[in-house]
Amino acid sequence: MVFVPQIALLFVFIAFLEDLGIWLVLHSLLIGLWAQNLGFHGKAFVPMLSDLLLHSSGYVYANY
Repeated sequence: MVFVPQIALLFVFIAFLEDLGIWLVLHSLLIGLWAQNLGFHGKAFVPMLSDLLLHSSGYVYANY
């Protein structure tokens, strides 16, 4: 039960970010930068995420 305070703090922080309205903007920026460092376009994140979840060929679709 040591992790309960950390989880509670995480939920409070997430609620605070959602109230500020920068939650989606922050994630889209971070995901776009992460994808650029890997050599992909930021829109390639969704096919790569489906690749992790569905074990399909998301890597191939992300290159097109």
